[in-house]
Amino acid sequence: MKLKNESIFVGELTTIGRRTGLARTVELRMVYLDGKFYAASRRVQGKYWCRNMLKNPDVNVKAGGELFSLPGAAGRRRRTSPPCPQPARLAASIGARCF
Repeated sequence: MKLKNESIFVGELTTIGRRTGLARTVELRMVYLDGKFYAASRRVQGKYWCRNMLKNPDVNVKAGGELFSLPGAAGRRRRTSPPCPQPARLAASIGARCF
């Protein structure tokens, strides 16, 4: 699958467990926008995948059979990030948060 700008899809986010050091994968609704991935989830700060990203910011995203390695992705994200910027209507339509 060739990701196009403003693609909305269900992808797999793989993080490294903050306690176990094991790979942990979760399916999330995502947006691919201007070369960045945005994940949609309620109460993101309480999610284990978010806490794992804060401990180890190197993550992988799998979309349509294609694997993207995102070293340090969480390092560009604030713990209480606001809804994603441009285009805000797209991100807001699925409740996306930046990472």
